[in-house]
Amino acid sequence: MSGRQSGVSDAPVIHWMNHASYLLASGSTGMLVAPWFSGTAFNDGWSLLSPSADLPDDLPFTHLWISHEHPDHFSPRDLAAIPVEVRAEVTAMYQYTRDHRVVDFLRGLGFAEVIELPPERVEVAPGIEVLCRPWPAGDSFLVTRMDDRTIVNLNDCAIDTDGTAETIRQAVDGPVDVLLTQFSYANWVGNPEEVELRRRHASKKLEWVERQIQVLAPTWVVPFASFVWFSHEENHYLNDEVNTVGSAVEAIEARTEAIPVVLYPGDRWRIGNAHDASSAVARYEQDHGHTRGRPLTSSTSVGFEVLESAAAECVAELVSVNGRVPMWFAARVGLVPPVSAWLIDHGTAVELSSRGLRQLDAPRTAVDIEMWSSSLLFALQHGFGASALMINGRFRAPQRGVGNPWVRWCRLRNLNTRGSTLLEVPMVVLRRFARMGGIRRVIADRVPRPSS
Repeated sequence: MSGRQSGVSDAPVIHWMNHASYLLASGSTGMLVAPWFSGTAFNDGWSLLSPSADLPDDLPFTHLWISHEHPDHFSPRDLAAIPVEVRAEVTAMYQYTRDHRVVDFLRGLGFAEVIELPPERVEVAPGIEVLCRPWPAGDSFLVTRMDDRTIVNLNDCAIDTDGTAETIRQAVDGPVDVLLTQFSYANWVGNPEEVELRRRHASKKLEWVERQIQVLAPTWVVPFASFVWFSHEENHYLNDEVNTVGSAVEAIEARTEAIPVVLYPGDRWRIGNAHDASSAVARYEQDHGHTRGRPLTSSTSVGFEVLESAAAECVAELVSVNGRVPMWFAARVGLVPPVSAWLIDHGTAVELSSRGLRQLDAPRTAVDIEMWSSSLLFALQHGFGASALMINGRFRAPQRGVGNPWVRWCRLRNLNTRGSTLLEVPMVVLRRFARMGGIRRVIADRVPRPSS
């Protein structure tokens, strides 16, 4: 049986849940992917664009796969809401990581089995293979072979060059039937007045999709992982230039030979059957229009004493994990430099350093970043909190760009949260990191990179 044959009655069914979540079912096996069905994500920065579908009673749910730890793909609230008796019959799967945080959480929820997937093909049920490969920044992509169909789920992997797309193609090692890929930006892209920056970045995302299709040559493309809106008072302006799924469909049809498949929560599509995307596109466009009238989340103010205490605990944790001497060295060479922030609600500047938090006598124009005190508290209290801020866009950048010191703090917290320490980073990398000011394409360059 050819993997390209259309209209096959026993081909897998995709039941669409929401955003990046779907149930891929065949026979008595069903794999639920990335369930995020309710509530906000990234410290109240995102909301789902459309209401979620219910888990179908008539499609089996035997396996669960999660791509990475970002809350729009890994929602502890929604995982815990799955009935206990259902969890007891489900095999949960996640990429192998050094910290084991996610798999430990899944085991604690009582799933029947929790598998840390190696970066090679694994048969998870008779005739059903998966290949999960890690990607930089903690993400992973999934290749599923089911009923002689190959489904490639890129999640939030930044496949933005022919080279990175070729890496995926070699991993697949065969024809691709269905490609699922992100189609719009999903992170901070400039201050409110930088409309053109967002317009360019939205256009670039569609160019990425085109490049992926040209290299992977899928028969069908499912645009996904972008069905959200920025729903906070501090970031709702970011909605102004996002790509709608309608614009993604137009680009796919105009620039490639692939067939776009758009699914609204609750829709089903048997892979290979004819599909009319117009109905789902129209419903999503209507939901986009409704976001203008939806209530926005507001910020709360946090006292300086609370911030000071959280900063002390954060620094103590960094010292405990990395060691006092490595932290001292990192501070001296600029790996963990002082970072200045303007607290919008307090109308004052503060400085975060390896010694903790202190008030700073500095003008608003001289700081590295501007935010509300509640955002700073979230960044201090959570390992991925600083990075979440870069995704939810609940901050402002001075005209000279977000200062590299903030990016370096993000990098160190992420390093520790994923189970690594400063002692494990080769010295040559540390020196290069210090010279370059942190991550390549830092936010200071004002060329944002999707990271959800």
